[in-house]
Amino acid sequence: MKGVRERSEALLALYEQQSEVEEPVAQRLLAAEESRYAASQWGLMWRKFIRNQAAIVGGATILTFYLSALFADFLAPYNLEVRNVQYAYMPPQGVHLLNEGKLQPFVYGIVGARDPKTLKKIYKPDPGKKIPIRFFVKGERYKLAGLFPTDVHLFGVEEGVVSLLGTDGQG
Repeated sequence: MKGVRERSEALLALYEQQSEVEEPVAQRLLAAEESRYAASQWGLMWRKFIRNQAAIVGGATILTFYLSALFADFLAPYNLEVRNVQYAYMPPQGVHLLNEGKLQPFVYGIVGARDPKTLKKIYKPDPGKKIPIRFFVKGERYKLAGLFPTDVHLFGVEEGVVSLLGTDGQG
């Protein structure tokens, strides 16, 4: 009986020590739990959004689309008013990054011809004519984000045409 009493007293002492140590921890946990209930609806939605990786990727994609639409005139080498009718329905040009061992992006010049069977206009790259792509070039005037007038485009060429996505019927 004496052993049981000693064990119970030791357990009681251990319990009292543990409650003294864990009381600040319990208070912190309770405060964190209460802060969740004190958060606004936007705060709760933000916490849930941050934990979801698919939502983060989707949000970044949508943000990229909006920014590219806002700065579309800067990103495009030509304005909406520019027409290159001689290059109508041209397929996308391939960008080559290395020019004679140096990092210098370029596109090949384009030669237009008619297909003898279908009489459709076809475009062939001219390997003898390399057109270097320059960055931050001056071009047609536009308003950056619809507010600030400027004429600097992200990329462009000095002569010839560059069409990374191809052209439509108006060139």
